Parts: sequence; structure tokens; C-alpha cells
Amino acid sequence: MPTETENGAPFFEHHAAATLPSDGQRGATVRVVAGNGWGMRAPVAVSSPLVLAELELTDDASVAIDDSHPERAVLAVDGPLTLGGRALPGGQLAVLTPQTRPRLEGHGRAMVLGGAPVGPRHIWWNFVHSDLECIDDAKRRWTRQEFPKVPGDHEPWVPLPS
Repeated sequence: MPTETENGAPFFEHHAAATLPSDGQRGATVRVVAGNGWGMRAPVAVSSPLVLAELELTDDASVAIDDSHPERAVLAVDGPLTLGGRALPGGQLAVLTPQTRPRLEGHGRAMVLGGAPVGPRHIWWNFVHSDLECIDDAKRRWTRQEFPKVPGDHEPWVPLPS
């Protein structure tokens, strides 16, 4: 999140899969989950320009990765997949060069995530912030179970990793 919104109140909103825009052609389906890409915009609220999309390829299909965001990466969920002619094994994340449109090819699923640069961030488990003290505070609040619960998705409670 951009610095000006990273301290905003947490929130959750649900959108049924049928409300998310998707486009399928020649064995490749792109579903935009959040943000915008491939000429589609998801109904999910976002705090900065970004993209989160699911790509599903069958029958050795191919799809060019949208280049409307300066920072992007492709996470292979399962495969076999190639990106720009190079193997992309399941669980591997490929960070893309800005303003390129490499093709994802093969038979499998991948996630595309990206957006505008937001500056340096610290990451610890599910907590991301520009200030380490805020991450430490979030750890304490998580342990005390002070975060709002996600409807239908809070049992069992997941303890803070050691």
C-alpha cells in the first residue's frame, strides 16, 4: 500500500467469482481478481493502482502478460508453464522487466500481481509496512486477537509463527 494509506483500517469485502471479469480465448482464461489488467477492472476496492489476476491455460495455450503496471511478477501455481520461453516451475515467482509483455505458455495456472512502486517495505509473515515498529505492534495485536474477524474465515484462529 502507498505510505499515505498503509495505516488505514483493515477491511474485507466479498465478491462472488461470477462478478469478477474474465476473458477466455484459445485455451487461455484471464480472471482479474483485483485492480485492472487486460482491459478489465475488478469490482474489489483497492488503495492504489494494481493488478491481481489468475491465468489458466489448457491445451498448451499462450497469453501475453499485461504491461499496464510498472512492477509485475508471475507466480506459477502449477504447470508445466514457460514464461518468455523459460521454464517456470510451480511455486516459483518471476519478476518481470518493466514495459515487457512476455508470453505465458503451457498447461497450468499462474497468478499475476503488480502495481506502482511504493518504496521500501518490511515484510514479516502477513504484515507489511514501511515502519518496523508498526509490524511489531501488529504482532502484539494479532497475538491478543484484536484484528477484525473475516466473516466465515476465522476458525480456527492461526497463531503467530514462532
